[in-house]
Amino acid sequence: MADVVTLGETMALWRADDSGAPVNGARGTLGFGGSDSNVAIALARLGHSSKWISALGDDELGSMIASGIRSEGVETSVKFSNSHFPTDNVLVVGDLNDELTDEESHNVFQTVLGDIFNYKFVDMTLAEA
Repeated sequence: MADVVTLGETMALWRADDSGAPVNGARGTLGFGGSDSNVAIALARLGHSSKWISALGDDELGSMIASGIRSEGVETSVKFSNSHFPTDNVLVVGDLNDELTDEESHNVFQTVLGDIFNYKFVDMTLAEA
């Protein structure tokens, strides 16, 4: 039995290598992320047994996410849905130097910072620790 079980949505992420809007042929990195799977992976890396439960699309991105999480030592319980419900994905535009403390005119997160009804930054304490 796992020490910790997480349940939630993990999405495919494509991060552009260059800042700004992506253009045709832009290079980037494909990965995955979600608070539930991130916690399960972090705990596994710290030596705890963890299990992640989720549903993914029955597609290449769903397979990539499930195998990536398993490769981190996390037990997975995944329900693969049919192709009518593909794996969610997110396009990340910007670079690793983007900070929530940047000036308004340079902050890629500015459109979401004041929208407390649709966006919540619950992991800032952890991220800044």
